[in-house]
Amino acid sequence: MKFIHVGLIALGACFTEVASAVGMPPLENDTLALCNSSVNEEQCTAWQELFDSTGGALWKECSAHRNTPCECQSVTCTGAVDGIGADIVGVVLRDNNMFGHLPEGISGMVALTVLDFQGNHLMGSLPAGLSKLTSLEVLSVRENLGVSGTLPAWISDMSTLVRLDFRNNLLTGTVPADLAKLRNLDKLNLRGNQFIGTIPESFSTMTSLSLLNLRDNQLTGTIPESQTNLTNLDIWALSENKLTGTIPNDLFHLQKTKIVSLERNSLTGTIPASLWRLPQLTIVHLYENHLSGTIPVEMASAEHLSNVVLNCNNLQGAIPPNLLFDEYQVCNLGGPAGSCRAGYRTNRFSCVDMPPAAVESCNVSCEL
Repeated sequence: MKFIHVGLIALGACFTEVASAVGMPPLENDTLALCNSSVNEEQCTAWQELFDSTGGALWKECSAHRNTPCECQSVTCTGAVDGIGADIVGVVLRDNNMFGHLPEGISGMVALTVLDFQGNHLMGSLPAGLSKLTSLEVLSVRENLGVSGTLPAWISDMSTLVRLDFRNNLLTGTVPADLAKLRNLDKLNLRGNQFIGTIPESFSTMTSLSLLNLRDNQLTGTIPESQTNLTNLDIWALSENKLTGTIPNDLFHLQKTKIVSLERNSLTGTIPASLWRLPQLTIVHLYENHLSGTIPVEMASAEHLSNVVLNCNNLQGAIPPNLLFDEYQVCNLGGPAGSCRAGYRTNRFSCVDMPPAAVESCNVSCEL
């Protein structure tokens, strides 16, 4: 114990010297002290390891609470008996100037249900210690830009997860098919990483999903027809990948879907009429694909549609009559010739009987 105590003193002295050099305020004498007795000891030790591993002294929130996590407003604790042994159940440290790697010892916060580190500067792979958090419902390292490696297999065994958010990082490899084992998952956001391979067919069983966001990766192959089994889906975002083939034809089961975002792929074929019959449909982005044919007349019956962007495909023919042009907040059906990026064509429609205001408001490219 004496050796450990001397080592901690030396570490504290070293940190004080570095802090002084960079203009940080000096640490209090009890910075490396034991945890406050009001917190479960094992969990508080895990908190201290997180604090020390990610630059806690420079955090915006909780920087003064290395030994008293439950006194920080960004930490939720519960279960104390006579002021002793509280559990740490929630840690939400968004935009908190955290940097470095998440420690393996994070596994000691066994009562956690929410762990949210969005908008920091974390890097490296996800520690296996997370797999021991058997009550965890929310795991987010969104927009850290440096979390890397592949999605580990053990994530698929975290059966209590409801939200998994790794948006805007450096994750690689394929999207694990075993994620479909997460039967309670409501939101899956893997946008803005470097995933390759195809969309797993197994995802068709994830019927609890309200958000599926695989946007801005390097996914290939086709959109599985079985995606239409996701009957609770609110947001369907597969855009900015390298997907080919056609849009699934039978979309009738997506009765709750409000947002369809499939733009910037290499999709071909026609726009299915069933898309426009979805009763909650609000936003449709299909631009910069290679879709052909006409705009289905069913588009006019999409009563909640407010944002539709279809430009830079190979659409043609007559614009459906009775479109609610005046009610669209965003509308782009064509665009002038030359407005599309290399490799994409400009839609060319027949504008007979279309009011000039409608042509202008939806940026329609009319055949000469």
